[in-house]
Amino acid sequence: MTPSDTGARVVVGLDDTATALHAVAWAAAEASARGCALSIVHATPRLAEPAPGRGHDLLDLGRAAAAASDPQLAVSTLQVDDGPATALLDAAEDAVLLVAGLASTTLADSMLGSIGLDQLGPASCPVAVVRPPDTVGGAVVVAGAEPGCDNSTVLAAAFAAAAAHHGPLTVAYVLARGTSSTPDDLHDCIRLWSVPYPSVDVDVRSVAGEPADVLAQVSEGARMLVVGGPSGRGGERPLFGSTTRSLAWNSRCPVLVARATAGAGGPARLVGTTAAAGDPPARG
Repeated sequence: MTPSDTGARVVVGLDDTATALHAVAWAAAEASARGCALSIVHATPRLAEPAPGRGHDLLDLGRAAAAASDPQLAVSTLQVDDGPATALLDAAEDAVLLVAGLASTTLADSMLGSIGLDQLGPASCPVAVVRPPDTVGGAVVVAGAEPGCDNSTVLAAAFAAAAAHHGPLTVAYVLARGTSSTPDDLHDCIRLWSVPYPSVDVDVRSVAGEPADVLAQVSEGARMLVVGGPSGRGGERPLFGSTTRSLAWNSRCPVLVARATAGAGGPARLVGTTAAAGDPPARG
């Protein structure tokens, strides 16, 4: 089944930074691996006065970056006269993944290009953040699991990503203080998600320390780190909590934020799977 048959799309934002082209290349690889089309969106705020043809030239560069990743990938481009966050949220309303480049390398300047981290909070699909120093093309997918978090949602997205890239999955469980082993319910959840993804080899690691620090270390050189975001509904939910915000800046691989809670329209979609977010396959 082709992308045009399924309508599945990965959406990526494009501005005039080198990081944006880095994000386009990564998004193209993700779209190709999942059999999705790629939509490249460039936004020009109404009050801005860009040079004539600048948006068209940027989109041509984006299309070329995508073609370098996969010449056969179905790519569409869109230029919107609106703010970047609004344009991306609208474009990604029916997408399976939204990708944005984090242009700055300093925490003090917490912007996704011209988009604040939490402005993408209302996204109805998982959001991936790509930074300039991120390794692109690693083999393993890392899922970050923590006590008291919706780890099923994280595992759903991580299993789907690992299967799409025909690679292994490392589940890194951050131990609660005073504990020394992963809980049984996490192992049960891993076994359940292994059913629809039997080809994915899973390695479970228990790690101790501050979640942001240990997950950044474990995921170094990975294809991506999948983590959960804060719960909430619609515009009330931030995209990043304290741990995910730190990981967006300190990890050395792209970070994908997956959440189960959606707006009023229904459950959030997960990359590469038709299962409802947070609902493991039924027990046999």
